Amino acid sequence: MREPMGSGGGIAFPKVGTGLKAVVAANVGAYILYLVALRLNLGFTAVLPLVPKEFFTDFYLWQPVTSVLIHSPSSVGHLLLNMLFLWMMGGQVERWWGTGGFIRAYVISGLMGAALTLLAALIVLPMGPAGPLYYLWQTQTMGASGAVYGVIAAALAVQWNSSINLFLVGPVKGKHVLAFFVFIQFLTALSFDNSSVTSHLGGMLVGFLMGRGYLRQDRLSPKRLRLWWTDRKVQREVARREAERKQRMARFEVLDGGKDGADDVAGKPIYRYDDDDDPVVH
Repeated sequence: MREPMGSGGGIAFPKVGTGLKAVVAANVGAYILYLVALRLNLGFTAVLPLVPKEFFTDFYLWQPVTSVLIHSPSSVGHLLLNMLFLWMMGGQVERWWGTGGFIRAYVISGLMGAALTLLAALIVLPMGPAGPLYYLWQTQTMGASGAVYGVIAAALAVQWNSSINLFLVGPVKGKHVLAFFVFIQFLTALSFDNSSVTSHLGGMLVGFLMGRGYLRQDRLSPKRLRLWWTDRKVQREVARREAERKQRMARFEVLDGGKDGADDVAGKPIYRYDDDDDPVVH
């Protein structure tokens, strides 16, 4: 039986489900394969991180996905910290939303983080190379931080007014913890840290929306999206056929042959038609 959403909780190490285990294993496995590929000097490794310039100009459309699967090759701690936070918060989200819901929330958050990074790069592009933020256009980003922060934000948004027992801090409401995380991101943006703040904020935004119920992650399941797309196709086909029917009817519009102004006994106008008594069509 799932724990009801909105119940209190804490940042601890709750029992983890198969979804969380699978996501952690996928991240660790992808990181190992990435390091091995780098050691072997395989060329495809250069196009795995997300680079907005390459995404928009070279159409490397896979980068938003592959960049979430890899972590910094020069810092094992990058992977370990992400997996630690995910392990602490992800189990609770999986108990609320189930394995499918947890994985959807993780994937959606990661993609939203990449989307905000791309959007920020487009915004600073008109500034040109002399602009202070132009580096966003051509800087590599990698890591699952956006997805992890999305899961964290979702958990905190669900526990918006519930007390969370923080280690060495004590009980704190979820909304205050989330506000603290957002504040840290703005400090990071002002600092000279090389963390991708746009990825973090993008993941946190969509995680917050899912946690508060403004965005239903269950409505973004592959089955629901397939049904939605099928319904759209049916609606378009119905609209097309209706337009064709109206067009055919318009071709047979009846034109009056004129009337003499006299009315018959029933009060209806008397019309004068052509000699063959057929309607005039066009």
